[in-house]
Amino acid sequence: MSRMSPISALRIARFGNEEEGSLTIMALFFFICMVMIGGLSLDIMVFENNRTRLQNLSDRAVLAATAMNQEGDPEAVVRSYFDKAGMSSNLAGIQVSQGLVARTVSVQTAQPMRTMFMNMTGVTQLKAQTNSTAVEGMDQLEVALVLDVSNSMNQASNVPGMATKLDDMKNAAKRFIDVIYDNADQGTVSVTLIPYNTQVNAGRDILEALNVQLDHEHSFCLDFDDTDYGAVAMNTSKAYSQAAHFDQWHVNEQDPVVTVCRSGSNQEIKLHQSDPEVIKAQIDALTAHGNTSSEIGMKWAASLLDPSTRDLVQQLSSNGVVPNEMSNRPLDYDVDGARKVVILLTDGINTEQMRMNNQYKNGMSPVYETVNDGATETFSVDMRSLFNRAYGNRNFWAKADCYLGICWNDTWNQTPTLGWVASLLGFNPNYGQRRLTWQETWETMNPRHLAWHYLVDASENSQDYYDFLDGLWSPVSGATKDTRLLGMCNDMREESITVYTIGFEINDHARDIMGRCASNANTFIDVTGDDLEETFASIATSITRLRLTQ
Repeated sequence: MSRMSPISALRIARFGNEEEGSLTIMALFFFICMVMIGGLSLDIMVFENNRTRLQNLSDRAVLAATAMNQEGDPEAVVRSYFDKAGMSSNLAGIQVSQGLVARTVSVQTAQPMRTMFMNMTGVTQLKAQTNSTAVEGMDQLEVALVLDVSNSMNQASNVPGMATKLDDMKNAAKRFIDVIYDNADQGTVSVTLIPYNTQVNAGRDILEALNVQLDHEHSFCLDFDDTDYGAVAMNTSKAYSQAAHFDQWHVNEQDPVVTVCRSGSNQEIKLHQSDPEVIKAQIDALTAHGNTSSEIGMKWAASLLDPSTRDLVQQLSSNGVVPNEMSNRPLDYDVDGARKVVILLTDGINTEQMRMNNQYKNGMSPVYETVNDGATETFSVDMRSLFNRAYGNRNFWAKADCYLGICWNDTWNQTPTLGWVASLLGFNPNYGQRRLTWQETWETMNPRHLAWHYLVDASENSQDYYDFLDGLWSPVSGATKDTRLLGMCNDMREESITVYTIGFEINDHARDIMGRCASNANTFIDVTGDDLEETFASIATSITRLRLTQ
């Protein structure tokens, strides 16, 4: 067995106790690595800074060159931007595509950079390359302008020079039309104007094109069902029901004051118009009355932008209702360069609408009209057929009999007229008598007036008023309208229809609904009167704005 010498043991002990010089080489190696990593980071940071500056310059140049409202040569505009930045040597290529209604500008750049630290690894140069492409123009644009013309729009304006909120809206909407058409070539933009209040008057031409059976000629609204709000498309094979023409509000006034479906061509839809003056004239002619039913306006907007109504538009184009150049509207959703946009304005929440039940739209009513002396109308109601009420053998309640403008008191009678009074007095009045249809009744007498001033007067039972109205119509609540509206908005988003909503001095509830209806947070605008015009103008500009595509 060998033994370690004392000298060897001493050397080993001395080595174990040594504290100097053992990590110098390793520390030097780590230091060199840290310097290299820091140097690489510095090279990359300088490179990325140069690339970002080059990309920003390129983006600004193509946006300026693409603008259709600048008359300079697009390529010259790009070069001027790079010249002023002292980076003209970095331009690698410029392409300009000029169409009739659109312009595309693309720019490629390259900037080599010598490395300071990467060259130690064999990388002597980095090359920053960028590509920028901008497009401006509207290949094809379809706009539906859905405007609130409910009674609250008659409230005073806070804008100098404007009398009412309706005036504010008219001014702003016309500014929108000007901006849209100023940025477009003939035949590329169509605007559909949809005024709405309690209902939407589509006009006789549209209803006839949909093969709707017309029950009257006073106004032309449709009664949509719940199922109609479940799709953007219009079911053109469905037998839609024309809305009744009646006043749902007034009690003491006999004649209709404000009808649920407004009369007059100035209240009707203007469909896919290409002439801005036609749209602006219709906007100028709008008047405001009634409640708010934004969901009906949006149903019409969605369907009239949907290809399901193209046959309808073609038919109306052949009749001169729609311009010939718009006979191919609405375009398919996948047409390259086509855009569909809805702008909905409201100044309040959805409010209750009374929908006349079908049995009171058509057929004979228990109301009889008597014309005394060929001029003065009186009415009598068959109370037995309506409420199973009578006075002995007298079934008819008459407000009065009249002669030479003088009327007698309310009374029960066996016949629909009290002409016997005039005969008894020795007169021979020239009077006629006829039974009215339900629609004729509503044309001459308000439902609430009939219920209170005839039924209750005769029966002396106020419950008859409520019982009659409960059976007469079905209320559509504001909450139901909100649900239908939001469903339509969701369906339009799925079809890539852009929805802008404008809340015009609205409350929190309406603000919530309009915000949820808009395509995104940026397409809901909450405004007051003095901002409305600029809001419409900014939307018009955004629809035609420059778009960086690369």
